[in-house]
Parts: sequence; structure tokens; C-alpha cells
Amino acid sequence: MKSIAATTIMLLAMTPFMALAAKGPAKTVVLKSAAFVHADDFWTPTPEDIQKALGAIDEFLQNPGKHEDIIEAWTTDLDYALGEIKNIKRNYSDFGVQVIGIVVDGQKRIHCNFGPAREVGEDYMLVLDGGYWYWRIEYDMETGGLLNLSIQGYA
Repeated sequence: MKSIAATTIMLLAMTPFMALAAKGPAKTVVLKSAAFVHADDFWTPTPEDIQKALGAIDEFLQNPGKHEDIIEAWTTDLDYALGEIKNIKRNYSDFGVQVIGIVVDGQKRIHCNFGPAREVGEDYMLVLDGGYWYWRIEYDMETGGLLNLSIQGYA
């Protein structure tokens, strides 16, 4: 069994070839579980699984207009959401991401929790404001789709 540090190093080596104009997340940490994440069970995604999830997220950030259903499940203010997504895209290489394999209603997903790279560690980040610097999204392993987008607001 690989340690979290070994998995993190392997995942960091994967991120430079992501298609996003800016580099991918500066740091990726795999967590085994998190008390604040809704899940029936947890599992450990492989580096290939994580690459698929980050690839789908990359495509979402490149073309958010094609994914209005994901955005509208979070907010009805499309202009606000597109502005926040533009900010995320512009700063993407400064983000870190915590990934957690979760099972919800029998479906395997990868929960991706983004924040400033300097703050991403082995303890789950739960931030209730801070704007676009703190956001989450889930990747469905079966469908390849994204769901449960949440970008934090401003206090």
C-alpha cells in the first residue's frame, strides 16, 4: 500500500500535461475519508482515476457554457457563476486539490476540494467563504460527468 506522500508525489508528476492554458493544480493530495463529505462509503482512486476527474474538470473550466446544468444546480445567477469560473481558470495553477473517493447511492465518485495550494494538506479543508479560492466538484466514475459544484461566497 502506498503512503499518502508517495501518492501525492506521483500525482504531482501527472499534472503538468493537463490541457488547461494555465498549468493544472499545483498540488494534489489523496485523502482516505473526510467527516464533512456526504458519502455512504469511501474508496481510494488510482492516479488514472484522478487524471480522468481532473481532465473532466479542465474541460468544464475551458467550456463552462457547455455545462450550464452543473452551474444551475449550484446557482441561478449564470453571469456571477461564469465570472467566478473565469477567476478560477485564471488562477488554476495556484490551486491545490484534495481528492477523496466516495460512494453515494452505489455510485463511485471522486470528490475534488480545491483551495490555495499552500493550504491544501492532509486535513480536509472546510471553508464557508473566501470566494472562488475555495470550491468543490464531484466526478462520476460511471458516467464521466461532473456534479455538485459549489464555489464559496464572500463574507
